[in-house]
Amino acid sequence: MRQQLTGQLQEPGQRPKNVRLVLDEQKEQYDNVKVTTTSYTVQAKTYVLVDDATAGSAVTITLPPVIENTDRWVYVKKLGNTANVIVDGNSSETIDGATTKTITSQYGTLNLLSDGKEWHLF
Repeated sequence: MRQQLTGQLQEPGQRPKNVRLVLDEQKEQYDNVKVTTTSYTVQAKTYVLVDDATAGSAVTITLPPVIENTDRWVYVKKLGNTANVIVDGNSSETIDGATTKTITSQYGTLNLLSDGKEWHLF
């Protein structure tokens, strides 16, 4: 596995600034972890954790447009055991042929990849 370090180098003997390790498999860096208790639309470079323990009903996570997110991964995890988490394709877009997928188990996850036409589960 190839790794790449990015950042700003300083004078010799000084520490570099803003250094990040990027793995080949990642292709993009994830800067944010969003913990939500309500419905949410996925933003760029965000992992989504759903804390459904305080949710009164199902929590819907809406995916971004598939055509604008080719080769993008989206990760959604259900933390609680109270409400279902529904992952919904944008508009009529599909996830492995279905318009929605539901996480029902505590700590259940969906790992999705866009091919520019559809979201695929892994």
